[in-house]
Amino acid sequence: MMEKRKCLKYVKAIPGAFTPTKGSPRAAGFDLRSVYSITVPARDKALINTGLKFELPSGCYRRIAPRSGLASKNGINVGAGVIDQDYRGIVMVLLFNHSNEDFQVNFEDRIAQLICERIHYPELVEEKELTHTERNTNGFGSTGKLPAHQVWMMAGTAKERKYIPIHEICQIIPNAQKKNILAFHAVTGCDSTSHFATITKKAALKAFNGTACQLLSNLGHSPLTSLSKANAEKFLVQRYKVGKDVSSGDEAKHQLFGVVKRPEALPPTSDAFTS
Repeated sequence: MMEKRKCLKYVKAIPGAFTPTKGSPRAAGFDLRSVYSITVPARDKALINTGLKFELPSGCYRRIAPRSGLASKNGINVGAGVIDQDYRGIVMVLLFNHSNEDFQVNFEDRIAQLICERIHYPELVEEKELTHTERNTNGFGSTGKLPAHQVWMMAGTAKERKYIPIHEICQIIPNAQKKNILAFHAVTGCDSTSHFATITKKAALKAFNGTACQLLSNLGHSPLTSLSKANAEKFLVQRYKVGKDVSSGDEAKHQLFGVVKRPEALPPTSDAFTS
């Protein structure tokens, strides 16, 4: 059985209004033209009258989208682009001028495109909980990253390396530590993963307490202050085998110099925390 032909009905509500046109048979939208001349000021907006009324096919709504040429060449974009199916008034196009120069819209200029899009009208149901997904609550900037079961840390020595999956580590540490595990590993090196995988080294986990977690969170999300820098330096220095009273990188370096055999085993200088 052939599907009933869907029609987009329109009325020229203003004399001189232009019939919507397509740039090609498979173009997504119908070009809309202005029935008046108007200037869109720089860094401002203006309503453009199309002089047209529409009646859409059942199950559709209208989306007013920008024209790619105006957007790329003139910085002209479209706002308030959703028009409900039951609206029968004249379609007005809200143009935003993001450029530093006034933009002139002349009579008959193509200003935007109208796209018919399918829409569902679901019944709204309130729930106490939602189903869990792999992405879950990860929001802006979270996609395109490796999922937890694909992220591994390296522990051990050059001769005996161990690769430990993040999800195994996260099963045995509290939530506060989970949120900062990558930052903690970056600061402390392999000691953290070695102990979290119950292999060796208790020093790292002992240091990875609530204070350390809060410090790492602050370093990642808050403006650095002299106090936070000092705390970060003290925290990092204590990962080396120095006295508990040693709080600066320079002091720890001086104490360990000539004792350790590998230069990379020395802590960073204090200047590293101010750059």
